[in-house]
Amino acid sequence: MEPSIPFSFQIERAPDENGLCVKLRFSNRSSSTIVLNVRNAVGETRTLGQLPKALREVHLHELEFVVAEEGGEPLEFMVDVKQRALAKSDFKQLAPDQVFEEAICLSTYFDFREDTPYQVQCAYMNGESFGVGAWTGLVLSNILHHVIVGRQGM
Repeated sequence: MEPSIPFSFQIERAPDENGLCVKLRFSNRSSSTIVLNVRNAVGETRTLGQLPKALREVHLHELEFVVAEEGGEPLEFMVDVKQRALAKSDFKQLAPDQVFEEAICLSTYFDFREDTPYQVQCAYMNGESFGVGAWTGLVLSNILHHVIVGRQGM
């Protein structure tokens, strides 16, 4: 049986006039304070249906996005990202019912075409408790459907 995840992880469209941004939303739904790695470094993605199902041995990033045209192939990840090492300041305590949100601009990592509908999903993973008792594991977000770049609606 899979261990329960003490928080919810969702993505939603975030306002952006120049591309596509999503808002990550972590909500502590447990009765205890949890510690999350919120460095939220974005790394190379996989294809649809192949988001990670298990933690990697080496974690260079916490977020993997799959972005694809509706009914089409995933977009190529366009950036070679260099990440700094994790620091104690990258971990945040979330009290019960507390929420942490952060916007990520996907236009930095993917080459979008205007007036094309996309679907977006994100995997959040943390494999390092870093001596602060941080939650470790992997969780997938919801899937955003019919996201149009350059428009606020979905």
